[in-house]
Amino acid sequence: MSNSVNKTFIGKILNDFVWSEYKSSQSIYGIAGSSKFKFEFDEFSRMYQANLTETAILNFLSSQNGSYGLVVVTDSFIFAATDHVRSFPIYYVNNSNNFVVSNCAREAKRLGGIQTISCLGIDEFLLSGYVHEDRTLYTSLHSLPAGKLLILNRQTDSISITTHYEYIPEIGTVGKTSELLAEFDELLNTVFKNLIEDVGDNDIWVPLSGGLDSRLVVCKLLEHGQKNI
Repeated sequence: MSNSVNKTFIGKILNDFVWSEYKSSQSIYGIAGSSKFKFEFDEFSRMYQANLTETAILNFLSSQNGSYGLVVVTDSFIFAATDHVRSFPIYYVNNSNNFVVSNCAREAKRLGGIQTISCLGIDEFLLSGYVHEDRTLYTSLHSLPAGKLLILNRQTDSISITTHYEYIPEIGTVGKTSELLAEFDELLNTVFKNLIEDVGDNDIWVPLSGGLDSRLVVCKLLEHGQKNI
């Protein structure tokens, strides 16, 4: 679809075991995440329907602390959002001819006509094992960083990226060891209760490294009655 700035806008979501695409009379949604997140976003989108705004979506995202990925394509805007740790990557291309957003880097690269390798991206990957910030191995192919909301106005061709979550640890008051351990255990219990609620009757696969982290995961799952491990 073209608009007044003669740019083609493409939202391409590949359905797989993680991502699902939904269509309504007003919008197209690409959603990844727990059934709880999908349900809550469905309720949210029904409430706002065609009146989705940046403020409304930011308020919705601020209430979420689980794993998700989100792409919304409407006649006026394209929204894309990653969770706190970018559990489900989202890629985009924005050039003079088109704007492409997708959950698949290869598809975004193909639809955006990207051919040029990024020397900086290659160097970063060889040195650290991954590519930093919004860069990828190709120039003009970008990855939306963690905790970000991308908004493209299809009428003006203006694009903005807003931070809806940023990890800034606070230095708390040092307490007794027993109190700190109790607080940590309470936090772990909350995390695993939410995880088990999200998983439902599905299996949970835990790769055992032999270290403390993986053993802690298994122990907490068993402590909270999870059987499909």
